[in-house]
Amino acid sequence: MDHKDFLNIPGTQDEELSSGQLKIGFWIAEHLVVLRKTGVALFIVFDVVLGGYNIYHWATYFLSGYFNDQKSAVELVNTTNALNQLVSARAAAPLVIKGTTAYESATGRFDAIALVQNTNKEWYVSFDYEFDLGNGKTLKEHGFLLPEEEKPVGIFNVEGLYSASEPSFHLSNIVWKRISKHDIADVTTWLAARKKFDTLNLLVTSAGSLVLAEGRLDFDIINQSFYDYRDPEFLIGVWNGPTLARVYKIHVPRFTAGEMRHIELAAPSSMLSGAQIKLYPHIDFFDSSVYLK
Repeated sequence: MDHKDFLNIPGTQDEELSSGQLKIGFWIAEHLVVLRKTGVALFIVFDVVLGGYNIYHWATYFLSGYFNDQKSAVELVNTTNALNQLVSARAAAPLVIKGTTAYESATGRFDAIALVQNTNKEWYVSFDYEFDLGNGKTLKEHGFLLPEEEKPVGIFNVEGLYSASEPSFHLSNIVWKRISKHDIADVTTWLAARKKFDTLNLLVTSAGSLVLAEGRLDFDIINQSFYDYRDPEFLIGVWNGPTLARVYKIHVPRFTAGEMRHIELAAPSSMLSGAQIKLYPHIDFFDSSVYLK
């Protein structure tokens, strides 16, 4: 392209460059190589500084931060384990089923019993239960256990037959309630003051002595607590050595502090030899309605 053609390019014929613009243009043209080298040098310096900064921080991390992170991770695991242990320690341990039995209580009727223990010191539990005696399940009943309580849980005088002397025992609708220390500072001591019942003067009489088909158990129950009870229910366990042979359920209406009541129970002669009895209060001491006002 010659000078004439250049002047014919649209937009150039009427434009004139100022002296300042010409000076800048000449200066850039003269120093273009230097400017380019300077830009490349600045970019290299920036890249080196940035890379050095990254290398410094990675080195610092590997020299100290990595080990701090590992220590923090271990501490986090230990803290989590400690919290889990604390939660487990404060949670209620499950009920312990220590054995089941079924026996004929009368002609065409039976009892089914499970010996159940609540090992927790501050947990009250309520539940529904039923037995499977090999030929079907019984109707559901409702029960409860106080903290650190062990007692028979059963159904009594049920019409029908059973085919298993050691029936299956099934729990459902289990509800745990923790006894707050704000309400009762020492649950064990609190309950012990209210559960002070005992049996005295046990007399075992065989059927032959009475000229009857069954023998008899005679004994006294004494309320050694300072509390009066409206209509307390008791379970009387008859033990032959390590075997729970039978359980009786009795009521003692208006059982006042210091009072003694005489109890008579008919019993099969087959279980009376060497029999011992154990008293199980079946009283919800946390329910204010059980006390006489």
